Amino acid sequence: MERKQVRIPAHLQAWIDARKRHRLTDAQVQMARELGMNPKKLGKIDNHRQEPWKLPLPQFIEESYEKRFGRPRPADASSVEKRVRRDEARKAARRAERAAKRSGSDPRHGAAETDDRPSAGASGPPSGAAEDRRTAGASCPPADADGGASRVDFQILCGKDQSIRAEVEHIVVRAQAREGRLVELGALVFLATDTGDAWLLDRQDRLATYLARDGVPLPFGLAESDERFAIEWEGTFELAGESFLFTDREGPVRTEHGYPIRALRIALDR
Repeated sequence: MERKQVRIPAHLQAWIDARKRHRLTDAQVQMARELGMNPKKLGKIDNHRQEPWKLPLPQFIEESYEKRFGRPRPADASSVEKRVRRDEARKAARRAERAAKRSGSDPRHGAAETDDRPSAGASGPPSGAAEDRRTAGASCPPADADGGASRVDFQILCGKDQSIRAEVEHIVVRAQAREGRLVELGALVFLATDTGDAWLLDRQDRLATYLARDGVPLPFGLAESDERFAIEWEGTFELAGESFLFTDREGPVRTEHGYPIRALRIALDR
């Protein structure tokens, strides 16, 4: 059966184009992304024929990656196309799960039923969540499984009366106190790390915006009323191995380390 064509986001298409142009492998593309390289500027590095003292681009990427991360290749060397298909499959599964809940056929139970707010960035009213409950105190996996981050408190919020702005203020305070924390509110995930960073994430569309960096609050765009909200997203994110990759709207990739990646994966895949 012919595989359904998946739309490739522009910032990832740039990496596909760079892979073809510079004859890189999928692993080398992922290494370059984790190193924070710009796919549109690789040509400035890939000029060893004109400047023979430089390494060829593939070798330069591999040596830079091993020097920085202490391993020869990324944990996940999947192609960009495969990553996009995987994300699309996860989104489809979540949509099917929500449809099953609405029809009353979902066999699952418990506090994980949190997709009652609209998807981040949407402007429509929240769907009718009958409950307004607060579940706190659950702990995510210890940080030694996440590459060194401290233990993370985990919280799930439900109900249309929850305030996004109030949760933003709360997560920024936690980041300033260097306290790791994850809060879920529908499709939104609020992240504070013990490095002083804070993020607002959309787990469905993998959108992201910085709320604080190294304990310093940052401005962000949010319009919120009782019935709808709109967020000005700064870029997209993905998890690669033990790294958090953020791609802003201009294209450059920023790589963050020391985040509670395993706990974050649980929240994103819920």
